[in-house]
Amino acid sequence: MPNLLSKVILIAGGYGHLGSEVVKRFINQNSTVIILGRSKGKFDNFKNRLQKNRHLYFVEADLSCSKSLEDCCANLLSKFGRIDILMHFAFDLKGRNCLNVTTDEWDYSIANSLTSLHNFIRFFSANMIERKEGKIICVASIYGMISPYFELYNERSSYIIPPQYAAAKGAIIQLTKYYAGVFGPENINVNCVSPGPFPNLEIVKNKSFINDLAKKTMLRRVGKPEDLAGVFLFLASDDARYITGQNIVVDGGWTTH
Repeated sequence: MPNLLSKVILIAGGYGHLGSEVVKRFINQNSTVIILGRSKGKFDNFKNRLQKNRHLYFVEADLSCSKSLEDCCANLLSKFGRIDILMHFAFDLKGRNCLNVTTDEWDYSIANSLTSLHNFIRFFSANMIERKEGKIICVASIYGMISPYFELYNERSSYIIPPQYAAAKGAIIQLTKYYAGVFGPENINVNCVSPGPFPNLEIVKNKSFINDLAKKTMLRRVGKPEDLAGVFLFLASDDARYITGQNIVVDGGWTTH
């Protein structure tokens, strides 16, 4: 297993469905993990469920607000001295009806997924550039690569992937490649992970929908958060030091055929 004992890792949105499992993996590696988010209550609920949380911290910040991030960055560097690894899971979405997404819903969704990632990198990469060392891992989606199978969502409109989600995730893949080029000379790796079908606990209750999702994969099952966490562990480690600008797809073979 990669040795991440001395690493300081900042994870935006790390108490969510997928991010929480990644956080657990890094805590088990005795890394120092800082979760950046808006909800101290959600963080506390997550932390209280963990058996091992001695090196887990929370910082409250609004990723859509430059002043909030600027202050947050200064405070974290003062306390921890550096940030070795950045990961961005955070996103927030408004509007589901693909034909009736309002301008406000579109702008809100883009601001809280794509723009928030840009802000996150802009503020927290400065210390990495100064030290000539670091890793940045973004989170996109297979729906940033391909169109959804819309027939899956017949009579399941609450599950449908709206256009602003797909647009943001596609842009995150391209932003990853862009920043990999910018930061390569600074010895900073920038990569992206695109998950496939990883339904949350509420959606998993819909057995019919889950079965339909599973049929689209080569492994004939949907993903679990623990199926995804190892990729982040690898990309954060020195074993991935010569990998940059890549979009790593974890989808059970969904996009292969």
